[in-house]
Amino acid sequence: MLAGAAWVSFFLLTLAFPKQPDGGSVTLQLLSVAIGIVVLCGLLIASQRPFWSVFARTFMFLAGVLVVTGLYALNLHSGIVPAFTALALMVIALPLGYWIGEKMERATHLIPLALTMSMADIYSVAQGPTKKIAEDLVAHQEKVAEVTRQAGQAVASELRTPLADYIIVHLPLAGSGQSSPVLGMGDFIILAFLFRAAWVHHIHPGKVFAASVLSVFVALCAALLLNKPLPALPFIGIGTIGLLLITEPRMRRLNRMEVVCSIIGVGVFLVLLLVKLFPGGQG
Repeated sequence: MLAGAAWVSFFLLTLAFPKQPDGGSVTLQLLSVAIGIVVLCGLLIASQRPFWSVFARTFMFLAGVLVVTGLYALNLHSGIVPAFTALALMVIALPLGYWIGEKMERATHLIPLALTMSMADIYSVAQGPTKKIAEDLVAHQEKVAEVTRQAGQAVASELRTPLADYIIVHLPLAGSGQSSPVLGMGDFIILAFLFRAAWVHHIHPGKVFAASVLSVFVALCAALLLNKPLPALPFIGIGTIGLLLITEPRMRRLNRMEVVCSIIGVGVFLVLLLVKLFPGGQG
């Protein structure tokens, strides 16, 4: 509850920050995004520590889905609304990540799971559902900009916002007076999974928290420098397990099945990506 209140308060305070010319400096915006990531990750890691019954997890998941679909049905998407949408997405991600982390029998299971999830996300951004979501959002933003020029912001605000906009976490940008879609719900599912696995297998949560937050921030900075959207999940997965491999000797004791699963997981999605490079692979 406290973490949720801290998130909403941070969102409100950031939106209330005096507007700067041209939306404010990139440094100021990155700082606000970094603080937002820390708050949301703090919310997740705190929520993954206690035991949640199956009933509680199911209730949380359904409640999150209900809030997101309700906001979408009412076409609410401005002001403080994205803050509550983000909380609803956290409530959806929490039980999913909890379930995956709880099922892990060995800490080293993190390696094949994180690698496979990272490769799956890369494929999704390149050719899968995430690519379609990004295209829908860009098309909507272009339509809003055009309607705003022709009929004004009031008319543009009445346009139907695509569902894709409600399954991406928006972070407030200091100096701009608005929020922007930054991270997908899948990124927070893997964060929830990593945090739960850390608690279950007695990995120092501070290590996982620091590695995850830093990995997300590096992903956002890389996307900004390259001026193109990049999947954050591979940065999170590979960055976190990379730190654990260095600092936790037991993480380097993979059994044969874990090695095989890691190779297969990476190999399958690598082949799918390579197939798309050839004309015959275009469907």
